Amino acid sequence: MHPFANHAVSGGPPPLPTVLGSKLAPPVAHPATIGRPHLIARMAQDRAARVILVRAAAGFGKTTLMQQYAESCAAQQQATVWLRLDAGDNDLERLLVHLDAGLAALRGGKRRGAAAQEPASGPRLAHRILELVGAAAQPFAIVLDDFETLQSPPALDLVQQLIEVMPPCGTLVIGSRTAPDIGLGRLRARGQLLEIPPAALHFSVDEATQLLRGRCGLPLRDSDIATLHRRTEGWATAIYLAALSLQQRSDHGAFVAAFSGTHLELGEFLAEDILARQSDACRAFLLETSVLGQLSAPLCDALTGRADARAMLDHLERANLLLFPLDAERTWYRYTGSLPASCSTGWRCRRRSGSRRCTWPPRTGTWSTATPSPRWTTCCRRAGMTRPSAPLPASPTRCWAPDGCACCCAGSTRSIPQRWRGNLRWR
Repeated sequence: MHPFANHAVSGGPPPLPTVLGSKLAPPVAHPATIGRPHLIARMAQDRAARVILVRAAAGFGKTTLMQQYAESCAAQQQATVWLRLDAGDNDLERLLVHLDAGLAALRGGKRRGAAAQEPASGPRLAHRILELVGAAAQPFAIVLDDFETLQSPPALDLVQQLIEVMPPCGTLVIGSRTAPDIGLGRLRARGQLLEIPPAALHFSVDEATQLLRGRCGLPLRDSDIATLHRRTEGWATAIYLAALSLQQRSDHGAFVAAFSGTHLELGEFLAEDILARQSDACRAFLLETSVLGQLSAPLCDALTGRADARAMLDHLERANLLLFPLDAERTWYRYTGSLPASCSTGWRCRRRSGSRRCTWPPRTGTWSTATPSPRWTTCCRRAGMTRPSAPLPASPTRCWAPDGCACCCAGSTRSIPQRWRGNLRWR
């Protein structure tokens, strides 16, 4: 079915969505990044693959691997289109506009802003994109990051059509936390799918050694590195967070020996161990902005009601604390995958006399409010707060329930411009 088959035709065409340049640029390489040459070689040498699927949970290094793959393509003068997807791209028109802007690389020209684009939308724009991809004669790659955010049938259908017209010289690289519904079984049967599973993304002992000793300068013994690698099972985020904690300690052996738990528990423990050493202002900022999938200073100021987001983001990046830039201009950032879970289970935010205050470590769960809504009260109880003994916010910054609840958050997001609300994790 054509992705526009169910679109109604009415009057003149609406204005095209604005192209966001930050979505079209690979993230800046982190100083602690470890090269994955064996995986890059595997991706580059599979000539039969039309689709490369890098699938794993948060914190396994999917984006880092794809960024290194894009760098490898660029070094070989191979055109590469990068598009970081988000929930807003379920709007087919928005997805098409960004794909069209990125595909300027196949035309040999620079990316165009919305104002400079040729007047095309809907089926015409989709046809132009498919025609351009299908007619390409030089090697190229289209990299789609955060693919799990793409859920709408029209958007997924467009991707399937893109795969169908992909010429032998083209590759579609997808990074996703889940298996996307784009006909993977058919691609696998044709021998056109290369899968990079979570197990392939685990760090080897040598890679863990390179990170801990080479990048982070930690004088760990071989036995300590082997223990840390075994207990994290090579999970990149856990090893990196351990390095941040170890940099502030002298008892390296004791810290490593105390390590235990599942992936999620390790991530939460390490994040909490680091955050407990931060100032109250820093923890409050991290708590309030941890609901954001992507951050910018204006967005953080709008969410928190503060005016120091730019300075706080600069501090977090300088301190190498859980924050990664998404563009060279340092306009957009993201947090490491374990931070939101750590905030949701480890912190309690309270408002007294119109001001916010974070407590650490968390106190025994309590809830009370002058005029609580039934849904807010329910969410407090779900989060383990069962008896009123301390004032809590009537309009919470975020739901304390483990799986979140958008109804609690709606009142506190009214100050956020509509164009930014797609960045909220609990939208």
